[in-house]
Amino acid sequence: MEETDPATEEAIEEAQGRLERLGVREQVQTGDVFPGQWAPVLSRSAVGPAKYFPMRWGYSGRRLLINARSETADQLPTFADSFRNRRCLIPLSWYYEWGETEAGKELFAIRPAEEGRFFLAGLYRFEPGEKLPRFTVLTREAAPEIAAIHPRMPVLLPGSLRGDWLSAKEDARALLARAMLGTMTARKAEKNGKDGKNAAVLQSLLLPSEKGSL
Repeated sequence: MEETDPATEEAIEEAQGRLERLGVREQVQTGDVFPGQWAPVLSRSAVGPAKYFPMRWGYSGRRLLINARSETADQLPTFADSFRNRRCLIPLSWYYEWGETEAGKELFAIRPAEEGRFFLAGLYRFEPGEKLPRFTVLTREAAPEIAAIHPRMPVLLPGSLRGDWLSAKEDARALLARAMLGTMTARKAEKNGKDGKNAAVLQSLLLPSEKGSL
């Protein structure tokens, strides 16, 4: 097993500490993260630098709203205010998506071809009666390499734009136009549960095919 990345430990500990200080008796997830669970998410508070906060995946609604189309999010009442004022970054090692193959529906682990952790562009909001925010993932048209698996994919931001994305002073629409367009890679995910269990994995998101698909 690989050694745990110090940055991984810091993010997890920072988010978990905030959860505990608010008296929430749940754990920040690492490895595989499912809709409705807590994850360490990078955002800015009213003052100070960006930090990792525990956020629950999915806006409340008739069903959990785990993603939003980047092309229209600023036009929809559910997401428009978050799009302008409350943006976040979700650190990943990969994400999962279901795809149809000759053998039937199979699970794929997807990530940029380049090595290292990457960040998804997200939005967050506070909901009535809850002490901590919820986040949702912005999506876009899939890269050609993975379009056969699913026509949509999360928005990936290059490192040079992370600070701007977290700042409400910057125009989100202009930043999205500069989102990462690099090559994506996909492989069939292990079905024995090992894919998201490596200690070096900060988190991976499992996108369900039946509920809240990208």
